[in-house]
Amino acid sequence: MDILAHSLWAAAAAATARRNVRVSIWRTAWWGIFPDIVSLGPIALFDGLAALENDSGFWQEFWHTQYEPATTLGADVLAATPILYSATHSIFFFAACFGLFYLIRKRLLPRYRLEGKISPVPWELMGWFLHIVLDIGTHSADFYPTPFLWPFFSWTVSGINWTNQVFATVNYGILAVIGIIFYAQWRKRRVLKIEII
Repeated sequence: MDILAHSLWAAAAAATARRNVRVSIWRTAWWGIFPDIVSLGPIALFDGLAALENDSGFWQEFWHTQYEPATTLGADVLAATPILYSATHSIFFFAACFGLFYLIRKRLLPRYRLEGKISPVPWELMGWFLHIVLDIGTHSADFYPTPFLWPFFSWTVSGINWTNQVFATVNYGILAVIGIIFYAQWRKRRVLKIEII
């Protein structure tokens, strides 16, 4: 799935979760795009620099072929990309990071935890988990299938290609409906607050 859709789904999930837990929508949206920023960001950066030099780049070829050519990049970046992608899209790696964040917050924020201001549970990281779940079903075997059980298993699912126009239209249509519902609820709460005052 593309980065914009990941951030919108994560934000929608956080907005829904806010009814029960204290969670930041913006931080959840950030964690929703984190796996792609870390794994594909170096490719975009290095290829963007190469595109400035010779007016050709990975992304131009990517949008037309939907494969991973990345021939204009340095060998180190090219070698690191599959490892970074596997790590950031692994449920096991996510669980380890989630646990580490939990322990750090529990240890370093006891005063806030006791006052009820901050939960030791890093709910915002669930945007990352949602990213993995969404990518399992929206990456085909042709382009970065999601190795969600890495490093223990190399299983992947060949799902719907997220660049498919029908899928993209339905996906953004659903996100638009969710956005309209959230806006209507926000507007209703705002009107009620004004009437109470």
